[in-house]
Amino acid sequence: MLVAQRAHANGDYARCERFYHQALGLLASSKHAGARAYLEARTVILDKLANIYLELGRWDEAEANLKETMRSLISLGVDKENESIIELSLKLSKTYSNQRKSELASVGFDWCVETGKKKYAEKQDPESHALYGMCVHAKGQFHLAIGQYQEAASSFSEALKIAESVYGLGHIQVAVVCNDLTTALDGMGDVEEAERLLRRSLEIASSVKDQDVSEYVATFYFNLGTILTHKGDKGGAAEAYQRAKEAAKKT
Repeated sequence: MLVAQRAHANGDYARCERFYHQALGLLASSKHAGARAYLEARTVILDKLANIYLELGRWDEAEANLKETMRSLISLGVDKENESIIELSLKLSKTYSNQRKSELASVGFDWCVETGKKKYAEKQDPESHALYGMCVHAKGQFHLAIGQYQEAASSFSEALKIAESVYGLGHIQVAVVCNDLTTALDGMGDVEEAERLLRRSLEIASSVKDQDVSEYVATFYFNLGTILTHKGDKGGAAEAYQRAKEAAKKT
């Protein structure tokens, strides 16, 4: 396990994957196979393998390992609406989206949003509120990817309210959701509101001092250039693209 984790940290995915599979083999051949400790260890490895396959874009393997991780958790007595199951289901829904399995993805995102909302209503804590917001945001990204701009804008607007409530008005996550909302609004032809929100994203990013946000700034300026191009402001667009290049050099 430790060797696999070090390989992952060093970006050696082939070595990492090999050692995780070896660990699964050792667990399966153990005389304690079937014991709770065995099931817990197996679940951890399956989860790590799923994350590796997600990072590598190996969607079929990610799907298989995400499903097996959820089955393993449920066999350990984890409730089907537990936060860990919601998070895994969200990853699975994103995987379906990347596999072009839009119907399965849509059903999955709907379940995550509904269950996340229910969980927040029960617990009323920041963690469950943030998870609910993450589900709504991801649903918006799904709609955006398939060109459903109005549905995407609706999800992003809700995710923005949640992000503001959970993180505060000046948090970079608020800027990120604003940026996604502008893309949906631009697709709907509302370039004025899209520009306003992008400038808000840039204002928030400029106020963040405790982390490097250059990558975000580059994205925001690039998108601003696109919006200004759609408005016919060639000079403003050129300036925004130049600033995007400058920010990208800092990443």
